Amino acid sequence: MATFAERVGGEAYVRRPIVTTAISWSRRRSFHERPVDSVPERERPDDTEGLVAHDLLWEQVRGLPPRQRAALDLHYYEDLSEAEAAALMGCTAGTSIGWAASWRADCVGGV
Repeated sequence: MATFAERVGGEAYVRRPIVTTAISWSRRRSFHERPVDSVPERERPDDTEGLVAHDLLWEQVRGLPPRQRAALDLHYYEDLSEAEAAALMGCTAGTSIGWAASWRADCVGGV
């Protein structure tokens, strides 16, 4: 008497795992990546002008009086409104706005 595998054929039992394995290999990331002898160098944009402008900006910020520097820090880095920054500094909102505006005017003219 023949076994079920002999009647159906052993091929059917082997085909499914082979197909499943081939599909999973093709879905792996390493399947699509090909090894190379050397990795090509990437071109990096020349950001010298941006660095120079950044340095000039920070020179200007360091040259500001402490209260004006504090107003800029609260307004731009801490993202506080003019009223909130003024309340923390103990001055009016107009004074805080004036310090930021005068710095922006000097910055645009200087850089």
